[in-house]
Amino acid sequence: MPPLVTGLCFLLLLNPGNSFGRFLQQWGLELLFTPAGIVLAQFFVASPFFIKTARESIAAIPTNLLAASATLHASDFYTFRRVILPLSRKGASAGLAMTWARALGEFGATAMVAGSIPGKTETMTISIYMEAMSGGLNNSISTALVLVLFSFTLLFILKIQAGRQYEY
Repeated sequence: MPPLVTGLCFLLLLNPGNSFGRFLQQWGLELLFTPAGIVLAQFFVASPFFIKTARESIAAIPTNLLAASATLHASDFYTFRRVILPLSRKGASAGLAMTWARALGEFGATAMVAGSIPGKTETMTISIYMEAMSGGLNNSISTALVLVLFSFTLLFILKIQAGRQYEY
C-alpha cells in the first residue's frame, strides 16, 4: 500500500470521530498529531523490510540443526532462543538497519498522521518538503544534507560494529 494511503487510513482509523478512535482516546492513547503517531506510521511503513530480511535469515538455517534440537527434546522457546536467534542475528541486524533507514526517510504516512506542527511533529522529511515548497530551497538542501550525513554515519557505524561482532 502506498505510504500516503497508509497515512490516510491511519487518519481515518485513529480519528476520535469514530468508535475505534474514541476507544483509544478513552484509554489515553492519542496518536494523531503526536510523536507516538509518527513512530506508529514509520514503523508500519518500514516493518516489511525487517520482516522480509528476518524471514530469509531464519529460512537459511539448516533444518538439521532444528531437527537436532527437537531430538534433544528442547522446547520450541529454547530452540528459538538458543538456535534460531543466534544464527539469524546478522540477518535480523541488517533488517533492522534497513528498517531504520526506511523509517527515517518516511514522508507520506508521517505527514498524514503527524501533520507538520513545528517543534512537535515536524520531522526532517516534512521540513525538507515544506521548505522546498515555500521557496526556502537552501534550507531544504541544508536539512537534506544533515539527514544524509546522519544516516550515512549511523549506518557506517552499524556496519563496523556488525563486522566486529562477527569476527572469530
